[in-house]
Amino acid sequence: MFHPPGSKMVDTDFHDRPGGPLAMPGTYTVRLDVGDWSATQSFDLVKDPRVTTSDEDLQEQFDLMTQIRDRLSDIADGVNGCRSLKKQLGEWAGHLGDMDGGADAAAAAGALTDALTEVEEQLVQPEFTTPGDTLNYREKLFEKLDSLPPVVSSADARPTKQSYAVFEKLSGQAEGPLGELARLIEEDLAALNESIAGLGLGAIHA
Repeated sequence: MFHPPGSKMVDTDFHDRPGGPLAMPGTYTVRLDVGDWSATQSFDLVKDPRVTTSDEDLQEQFDLMTQIRDRLSDIADGVNGCRSLKKQLGEWAGHLGDMDGGADAAAAAGALTDALTEVEEQLVQPEFTTPGDTLNYREKLFEKLDSLPPVVSSADARPTKQSYAVFEKLSGQAEGPLGELARLIEEDLAALNESIAGLGLGAIHA
């Protein structure tokens, strides 16, 4: 009984979707829909009677696991945005380079691609494709933060101070590249789209 997982990073089989937190003890409702017919039934999730952890401590664990899932989703969404834009820019750069008056726009597309690659490589290690790659390349933010949920959920207990500290540090470190991605879209991509429009063409979509 887990809550929904987070965002899936595209173009990778190595990086899994961030898992959702284990549901808290309580009363829930399940609904079955078949055509126009629907039925509901309530049920209770209860703690293992051997677990003496308070509901307050379990709630602390649930809340931190939720924050980790959401932050990993932010990072995955950022990586997905970088990769989508880079694909579009790659297609546009060649087209613009062949056009009269398109050299400046093509150069801007190349510069934006480089900037997006820099952001992406702060968020995730794209060289990770198999477990053995972890011996040859450094972990980045996604991999570091993704190693925290197994620690937090390893016992029916309130998260440790160290777990909170690790989350706050890594979550804070994500602000820089995610903010830079937003700036690149708002400023650099907007300027490039203006140049493309001046050539009578369409636009690149974030």
